Amino acid sequence: MYVRHRSIWIINIFYYYCTLELDEQIFMKREDLSVGVVVSTYNKSAFLDLVLMGLSQQTYRNFTVYIADDGSTDNTSDIIAKGQKNYGLNLVHVWHEDRGFQKCLILNKAIARVIEPYVIFLDGDVIPQSEFVEFHVKKAQKGRYISSGAIHLKEKAASNILAGGFNNEALFGYSQLKSLGQPFSKNYLKLNNSLLVSQLLNTLFFFNKATFNGNNSSCWHDDLMKVGGFNTAMGYGAEDRELGTRLENNGIKGIQCRYLITGLHMFHTRPYKSQEVIAENRKIWDRTKKEKIKSIEFDCKSFMEEPINSPEREPQLVD
Repeated sequence: MYVRHRSIWIINIFYYYCTLELDEQIFMKREDLSVGVVVSTYNKSAFLDLVLMGLSQQTYRNFTVYIADDGSTDNTSDIIAKGQKNYGLNLVHVWHEDRGFQKCLILNKAIARVIEPYVIFLDGDVIPQSEFVEFHVKKAQKGRYISSGAIHLKEKAASNILAGGFNNEALFGYSQLKSLGQPFSKNYLKLNNSLLVSQLLNTLFFFNKATFNGNNSSCWHDDLMKVGGFNTAMGYGAEDRELGTRLENNGIKGIQCRYLITGLHMFHTRPYKSQEVIAENRKIWDRTKKEKIKSIEFDCKSFMEEPINSPEREPQLVD
């Protein structure tokens, strides 16, 4: 068993090393790829401000930010206006009335308004590294989706970031993050922007299966439309993974990039988290896997011609 796994590592490392130059050549041809960055948020304007600052410092600039706002009643609108005026971001604010946790619904409404061919998903409490959009574009492939994640900050580190100044490049340094109160862990390995190092790490940790993670994943807009977007019958818990399973049921497999593309996930509580809802979500996800469901009929296409505050309907499965 050990010999076999060691052989797999050696083969994969050699493969990735040989494709590094090809990746660079492909990226040079993609500088004109327009991207829609969909940022989900709800009453966390201070976090959203940090996220928008992070997006304003991106090395790749050809993108529009779509704020999927699940009914915020705080000063989120002011932060978005600040993002346009002070940060120079191209922003679209998609909002609906607060009727409880309806993240999947507002994400679908945002997806319907994306006009760019490629879509990146980012949670409104995850500060992106400065190469965030660049690396998503660099790794994008037809018929694939990008799987990545974030470093989950401890409460002390998150509080210090909120209290202090913000410099994206410094935040993603080893010493700076440690000085903010983030204890050392293997997640520090994600703090590198080397294509070679990241691909070696993704190979060494090959047992980490690529999954669609709503806080940091991307795919082609056409593929989102094909599967029907997010399942609005689902509340909090695995709603992003279920969408990923439908992508995979359509032959759209994930590319693991957890050690290349990352963000800093701000500490917060989850009062909306319910074990009952998570259990129901798990049943839906299990059915999607078992029955190889490829799409749901109620999808983001319906929002293209409907007002934002359109009546909700239950999704129907499509064989």
